[in-house]
Amino acid sequence: MQQQCHQIMAKKQQDFETKRKQFVTSSLRRASLRWYARSECLKLARVERGLYKCSMCEGLFKQRDIDIDHIKPVVSLQGFTNWDDFINRLLCKPEELQALCKSCHFSKSLVEDATRASFNAQAKEKAKQKKKNK
Repeated sequence: MQQQCHQIMAKKQQDFETKRKQFVTSSLRRASLRWYARSECLKLARVERGLYKCSMCEGLFKQRDIDIDHIKPVVSLQGFTNWDDFINRLLCKPEELQALCKSCHFSKSLVEDATRASFNAQAKEKAKQKKKNK
């Protein structure tokens, strides 16, 4: 009975930590949309009034078809490390951002997500093997 109580309390604490991390992460991401470096990056990508150059395919696009992307992913490909790394990557210098058309941004994100998923699967498998060997 006491062990069940400890398990329930541990689960509630884990749920609390997860919800807090999600809240802080989404709040920071929303606030980062107003970070000065994003508008600086957009200015650098502007080739003429209303047209911006994609850093990847070098096509010209209207502003609504351009996304400002972090060259280095905000969450590393190995996963979340700590808040300092997250904030430093999120609120970076203009030269650490790039303007991408929606298609290039989608492609880049797919590759990053697949790499991150592969890394996570490997880490889970290692943890499983380690637990099995104990």
